[in-house]
Amino acid sequence: MEYIRNHIKELGPRARVGFGAPTNADARDICAEGESGLISTYRDEFRHNRSLNEAYHRETNAYVKFMGTENPDRWNGPQWTLLAFDELSLCNPKAIAEAQFGLRLGSHPRMIAAYTPRKRQHIKDLEAEEGKTLFISRATTFDNTKLPKRRLEQLQRQYGGTQLGRQMLEGL
Repeated sequence: MEYIRNHIKELGPRARVGFGAPTNADARDICAEGESGLISTYRDEFRHNRSLNEAYHRETNAYVKFMGTENPDRWNGPQWTLLAFDELSLCNPKAIAEAQFGLRLGSHPRMIAAYTPRKRQHIKDLEAEEGKTLFISRATTFDNTKLPKRRLEQLQRQYGGTQLGRQMLEGL
C-alpha cells in the first residue's frame, strides 16, 4: 500500500491507479477496506465511494479504481499510470492482458502485483520476464512481522514440509 501511496504523492493529480483482485468483492473487501487495505491504512487521505469502488486522494485528487477480474472486458478502456494486483495468480489472465493496453499514462507506467506462487501459465509467462522487464521480490510467511509467533508455529506444525507449506509458507 505504501508503494501505491508514494506513487500517488509523486504523480499528484496525474496518478490513475487500477487496483485489481480476483473479484469485485475482493477488490473492495481486501484491497480497499481490508485491515491492510489502501483506504483502511490511509483513511484520512482518501474520499472513498464504496458504491463505485473508487477513491480520490484528498490532497492530490489522484484517482484509484478497485476492480475485480471476473469481467475482463471492464479492464479494456481505462488508462493507468499504475496497475496493482492482489493475488495475481488467482486473477483472470484475460483481464490482466486487457489492463496492459491501458497502462500508458505518465513517463513510467508500471505494474506491481502480489501473489502466492502457483504454476499457472500466466504466472509462468510473467516470471519468464524476470531480469528483462520484471523485478521479483520474494518473501515468506515468516517474514511477516505482524503475524503472532504462536500462529506461525501452528502453521509450521500443520503445513511444514508439505507441498502446500512450501507454496503458502515459503513462497516457493
